[in-house]
Amino acid sequence: MFPFSVTRKLSPQQEIVAPGNEVSGYELVTFDKEKINIFAAQFRNCEPHWHNASEFIYVLQGGFAITVNRNVMKLTTGGMLYINHDEIHSLEATEKGSLLLTIQFSPTLFDDLSHGLLINYYVNGTADYSAKDNQVREAFIALVQDCLHVSDSVSFHKMSLIYMLLANLEQAGEHIDDLQVSTSKKDEQLIKTCIEYINNNYSRELNLTQLADRAGISYHYFSRLFKKISGYNFKEYLSFVRINRAKFLLKNTQVPITDISHSCGFSEHKHLISVFKKYYLMTPTEFRKSYVSETHEELSEMVTDVRYIELSPEILNKIIHPC
Repeated sequence: MFPFSVTRKLSPQQEIVAPGNEVSGYELVTFDKEKINIFAAQFRNCEPHWHNASEFIYVLQGGFAITVNRNVMKLTTGGMLYINHDEIHSLEATEKGSLLLTIQFSPTLFDDLSHGLLINYYVNGTADYSAKDNQVREAFIALVQDCLHVSDSVSFHKMSLIYMLLANLEQAGEHIDDLQVSTSKKDEQLIKTCIEYINNNYSRELNLTQLADRAGISYHYFSRLFKKISGYNFKEYLSFVRINRAKFLLKNTQVPITDISHSCGFSEHKHLISVFKKYYLMTPTEFRKSYVSETHEELSEMVTDVRYIELSPEILNKIIHPC
């Protein structure tokens, strides 16, 4: 079961720049009748985004640096993390070939409780497990085992396993005070709005002063707030968004690199080349060739955006017997 994510449509002029490439930071995650999405994925990085579904992440191999609101957490094999609904988060692999498994929970699972599960829960890796962490892992394994048996109907057994995982997370996690959440909501929403503005206007000339003025706060306060909540400074994030758009065009079109650089907001193609080499250790030309040349298969795997992997007994074995 893979996630189905829908984000806002681009403006007509942006559709020409990157057709079919959604860019808003908000993701609308949909669910089937089972009320969860479960999938394994391998990728290099994922820019800041948020959605109305909470999610549980388990690192199958390698490692990831995951930024959630103000905190950067480094997970190794066996690491586990719960991300609350509507929290800004981004992910970056810290090792080549890193793989994780994610479970997204439908908000409707919490309807009868009149509240969601609002907790801080994070464990770095298997060496750091407490008794409660082991209970979370056991509940997780039981649910994954059940999900391997595809059925057209949702069983009471599966629903009980979903709630058992949530119950163990509730016991293991640190509950967040509603007052603490409400006091930061205003700042968080402000940065979410700015992220969406950047995502939808990356092809234009943008600077920190412009966004601070739009937000109605000082340059220095906005700079600190953006870094605190998104995990990136403004220039880093803008370059990250632009390079991702350029990467899409390099892979899927034959548009000249000079034109790509201007359409993605780079002042000149030399700047695109410089930033691309910083992120991917190769030039845009080398990157493009890696997708049309069989001799660059390994290189293509290294820089691909995301690779989803079907749930399988092999995936389950990685959880039961972590390397």
